[in-house]
Amino acid sequence: MMHRWLRIAMVAILLFGLTGCWDQRSISQRAVVVAVGVSAHNLWTFVFPNVTTTVSSLSSIKASDEFYDLSTKADSWSQARTRIQREANHQISLGDLQLLLVSANLTTAQVAQIVDAINMDGTIPASFWIAASKTSPKTLLLQPSPQSVVPTFYLADYFTCYGCHAASLGVRTWQWWDRSGTPGVSPYLPLVSPGRHGALVRQLLVYRSQGTPRLMPRKVTQGFEYIMGHVTNGAFPVTVDGKSYGVSRVRDRAHVNVMLTRQFVVAHIRITAAGVISSAPIDTMITRNIELLVGQATGREVLQRCLTTIQWANQTKTDPFGYAKQAAWLDNETAAEIPPPKLSTLPIHAFISVRGIIRGEGVAH
Repeated sequence: MMHRWLRIAMVAILLFGLTGCWDQRSISQRAVVVAVGVSAHNLWTFVFPNVTTTVSSLSSIKASDEFYDLSTKADSWSQARTRIQREANHQISLGDLQLLLVSANLTTAQVAQIVDAINMDGTIPASFWIAASKTSPKTLLLQPSPQSVVPTFYLADYFTCYGCHAASLGVRTWQWWDRSGTPGVSPYLPLVSPGRHGALVRQLLVYRSQGTPRLMPRKVTQGFEYIMGHVTNGAFPVTVDGKSYGVSRVRDRAHVNVMLTRQFVVAHIRITAAGVISSAPIDTMITRNIELLVGQATGREVLQRCLTTIQWANQTKTDPFGYAKQAAWLDNETAAEIPPPKLSTLPIHAFISVRGIIRGEGVAH
């Protein structure tokens, strides 16, 4: 009889432990945060998937809405988190955070302070995306998207979607944290803008050691994509013998060798850009010779964009490529003679070669 009661007691203890009442709250008592936005005026917006059991006590929330948000004014991450948790009347869960969207008007130091505070919060993985916005982060965070499935947040889907954009420009928080804390590289963030069918990323914000970030123009951003080997689905027109051809499905690979001097950084960059001919003049037969000529024109187009990007980096005294960082690792003696804040401002002397290749497919195949 004693053994029987012991078995019953053990089962009861196990069942009680499985209910989550020991050190975790049930799902009905937790609010899962999928995104956080921070404006230049200290307005913090937390976005939650609208799970019925999570928001049943929030009378102002419609169950038909896919996401809902709560906002508060706060001077720090910890203060914002505490106030949102009090307003939600739920335990805030940040383990599924997918995106941090910050105002483009925040300085480098302000963004770094926010990211550092979040990284020090042990409940949050450092793999969520971070981006910037010139408009209100709250407006973009709540923009609907047909691809959204609760609790997947659509902006995070955008950065992981291979076919949604021409190049991979997403930045994970750990990447920002690493770049912002390392001399010789200017950290950057993708700039999210509202589009007709959802959010778009067409430009970058490059952060300097002090002050506000610099907005990289669209053409410069395109060159950056090729220099970094990030292009996955590029497209542009080229001209051969006075005739216009469309080149698309462009992908590229980039290799670089760097060298550091006390006055500048030397970078030898080799790029291979391969695509297909997607459009051609009606009266033109696509031959192998035409493919070779279009490939050469493709290389010239990519080269011009890359040179424009290097020129912009030198004008703004930034190094979003991290060339000075790489060179400093290879030459510790020279790097020791240069003040760390100066590394990312060194002029870049770039020698770029681009090989354009047209694959045997497209309009002629």
